[in-house]
Amino acid sequence: MSLASSPSSTEVSDRTPRPRRWPSLASLRNWLTLLEVLSVGWLVLHLLGAVWATLLLWSALLVAAHVAGNAFGTRLKDRHERSSDDGPQPSATAGIRFAPVTRLGSRRPLGWSVLLGVGLGATLGATAGLLALWLLYEDALGYGGLVVGGASATALGGLLGFLSSTFLNTTLRALGEASAMSRVPHSLGE
Repeated sequence: MSLASSPSSTEVSDRTPRPRRWPSLASLRNWLTLLEVLSVGWLVLHLLGAVWATLLLWSALLVAAHVAGNAFGTRLKDRHERSSDDGPQPSATAGIRFAPVTRLGSRRPLGWSVLLGVGLGATLGATAGLLALWLLYEDALGYGGLVVGGASATALGGLLGFLSSTFLNTTLRALGEASAMSRVPHSLGE
């Protein structure tokens, strides 16, 4: 190839990049590569056993879902940044006045009420779980089973305490903001 026939650097940079395509499965080489990957995968899963194979498959699916979500989110963010560079877009709601913005969408620390709810839920869960295990399985359950069952009941109680206290906290905040907003006169739609 001579230097005269090679494209200059300005010609190469002016070209638009071609969109990437998925590899075609029409060729025999691609089918054989897919068959090889699947065969090695089945061999590994067979050698690991059912439990470890399931754990490995779920882990691989979890990693694949996170990578796909990251790629999708990055693509959406890039698309949004490109569209916002065009300047402000005309809006159909430009002349309408809306109600004041509430603080429910803002981030706040958990606070002492949520920590109290988690502690109370964990204590009640451990007590109820250990009492139920002791009464139902007194003869068949050893100390190891009581420890594992008590730890499970403590975790479930703490989780339920967290869920109920955050729900109660958010509900009380929403009611407080709604009652504060109802005392302030608003002139909407004028």
